[in-house]
Amino acid sequence: MATQIDQAIADYATYAIQSGGWMELDRLYLQNRILYLIGREDFEGVPAQSMLPKVPQLIELLMTEAQQNHKAQTPKQYAQLKGQLYDLITPPPSVINALFAQRYSKDIDDALHYFHSICLHNNTIKEAFVQTTNVDTKAGILWQSVTTGNFQQNIPTMQQNYPHCGLCFSNEGWMNNDENPMTMRFIRTNLQGESFGFSYVPYPLWSEHCLFVAEKQGWQMTSYQTIDQLLQLIDIFPQYFIASEMDLIADKFKPQHVVYQAGRANLPIFNRQPKAVFQLEHYPSIRSQVIDYPLTTCCFTSENKDDLLRLIRNIIQAWRIYQEDGLEAFTKEGAINHSLNLAVRKQDNSYQVYVIFRQALENHLHLAQALGVEPVLTSNYQQVMNLANALFVADPFQQNPTKIDHWIAKINTLGGH
Repeated sequence: MATQIDQAIADYATYAIQSGGWMELDRLYLQNRILYLIGREDFEGVPAQSMLPKVPQLIELLMTEAQQNHKAQTPKQYAQLKGQLYDLITPPPSVINALFAQRYSKDIDDALHYFHSICLHNNTIKEAFVQTTNVDTKAGILWQSVTTGNFQQNIPTMQQNYPHCGLCFSNEGWMNNDENPMTMRFIRTNLQGESFGFSYVPYPLWSEHCLFVAEKQGWQMTSYQTIDQLLQLIDIFPQYFIASEMDLIADKFKPQHVVYQAGRANLPIFNRQPKAVFQLEHYPSIRSQVIDYPLTTCCFTSENKDDLLRLIRNIIQAWRIYQEDGLEAFTKEGAINHSLNLAVRKQDNSYQVYVIFRQALENHLHLAQALGVEPVLTSNYQQVMNLANALFVADPFQQNPTKIDHWIAKINTLGGH
């Protein structure tokens, strides 16, 4: 007579087949693999249910059976077995990329939903996104996240030689003792001949929070290539916003991956009203605004991508060396003092580029902070206030409010030669 565990095995095999990594012909093989992993020596074949239980519920049943059969006696054994079970419902990289591309050619949203669902089922996304609440501070309206995750968990650090870090492509299939990154998958994307991987983060701060990670490590600095790659990505994934947070790397002696963040979210910065509108003499196709936001931010909108590329390139170059009294481009040690973040999105047929101007590189501001999203682990209002103060200190024009007019005038001269 079939038991609850027999049904769980059949249902779990169904999930594996539905993910696309296996076919119905593989069902017996899959069920036998599960039986071996959990140490069960008998099985009563049963049909899969039309309404499948959720994956975590099935995993709990399978892991309980494994422990009873002395297959997961230590924390290391438990984590590794759990990872192997999750890996069964995760298609190999070549298959998941092929299925994503097939779906993308017909419907981008369907492709994104497919990949996101896989990451939810296989425990890559370990915590569901929870809607945030607004907090009114002197610096403006910020979001107070009620997520229990911490963004630093999105980029796990490793003390081993292989994989070199938690973002390396070599994490695909790798088994760790504590977690199970073996289920990590990257959707491969080519930007200017450079290989990038698209993946969802374990602890999202907004809906469909994801990363685009360069396969090769290097030293990142916001440049013309950065804005070019961001605009390429927004053409590929117009449903998302795409943003670059890291400008100058924190550790100048250690190469890191170029990382862009993205998601399907209407972030606070996108809802803020302009406090000034100006016309650029050499860019008539571009609508230019200064946004009312805690960090000095300009928004440039145009249907002409080439004009935007040219303007943002010139702005980046000019900002690196721009200085007036009380606004120094370089520190006393000669390091660059001016930094910026970029965020792009598509509105109808227009591209919108948000340029966030910053100083104080030693105060590393996460993109989510720069865009007004802060993970507050215990709904602590004081943490939000601390963020507001950090934004105030990082704004290059807070102590020199008249300088913003001079800077806008400088922008207006760019591209004239």
